[in-house]
Amino acid sequence: MTCCCKCPLPAIIYQKYSGMHLCRAHFEDDIHRKAREILRQSGLFAHGLRLALLMDGGEGSAVMASIIKSLFGCRRDIDLIALIVDDRGPGLRAARVACQQLGLFSSIELLPAPPGMERREGIFCPIPPALSRE
Repeated sequence: MTCCCKCPLPAIIYQKYSGMHLCRAHFEDDIHRKAREILRQSGLFAHGLRLALLMDGGEGSAVMASIIKSLFGCRRDIDLIALIVDDRGPGLRAARVACQQLGLFSSIELLPAPPGMERREGIFCPIPPALSRE
């Protein structure tokens, strides 16, 4: 098994662009460092603000919320609030659990049906043409 380029632990990933094998801890450090640099360059976090994090129950929103919480959670001039999108699907429960684990205040927002669609048993379905004219 290949070892991490920064320590003797086993590597979990190989980064082609850098040519490095990284263990879990060094991979997470690398992601946090890159996210922190991109957010600093944006200038959004230079002053106090209230930031709403959109949570849909997917892994991507949970990971990004975790990174932002770890980077800016200790700053008293930044309020982090999670907006949970309720699409009446299984993501609602996962988003709630993620918010609780991260210690984020959350608000649940019902996702409206897009134009020409209606909600049936939690799924967006096209409105039949005969009904859409009425």
